[in-house]
Amino acid sequence: MISMSLCGALMGLLLMTGCQNGSAGKGAGGGKGNKGASASFLKSDHAPLNAWLDESFEVEYRKMTLDIVFEQQPIAGIRYEFRHISRESPLFSLKPSNISRREILRQIALFYHLRMSVAQINGKPAYVLVEGRAKTSEFNPNDTGTRSVPVLEL
Repeated sequence: MISMSLCGALMGLLLMTGCQNGSAGKGAGGGKGNKGASASFLKSDHAPLNAWLDESFEVEYRKMTLDIVFEQQPIAGIRYEFRHISRESPLFSLKPSNISRREILRQIALFYHLRMSVAQINGKPAYVLVEGRAKTSEFNPNDTGTRSVPVLEL
C-alpha cells in the first residue's frame, strides 16, 4: 500500500511535469508546442500555400533578431508585410530536426508575441501580415529597401 505522503509526492511530480510540458514552445523557439494550434495557424483555402507551409525541414537559427529571422531559409520564400513592429527585439533561436514552415512561423509568433495572417488579393494569398504590439511602426523592415521579398507565387 502506498503511503499518503508518497502519493502526494507523486501527484506533485506529475503536476510539475504537466506544467513544464504545457509551456513548451513559449521560450526561444522551444519545443513544438500544441499540434492542433499549429495545424490551424496561417490556415488558408489555397492548397499550394498550405502545402508550402507544411513542408518540413531541419533548421538552426541562432540568436537572430526579428528583422533577420524572416530572411532565413526555409521561410524566406514568400512576402511578409510588417506592422507595429518594435525596433528592439530579443534574440530568437530554434534548432529542431523536423519542423514545418508553418510551425517555424508559429514559434516566431509565440516568441515575439506577434499576430500573423494570410492577406488575400482577388481571392488569392498575397502575403503574410505580421503584426506586433508597438503603438506605432517604430521599425518596418518593408521600408528598409535591403530585403528582397518575392510576391507569393505558389
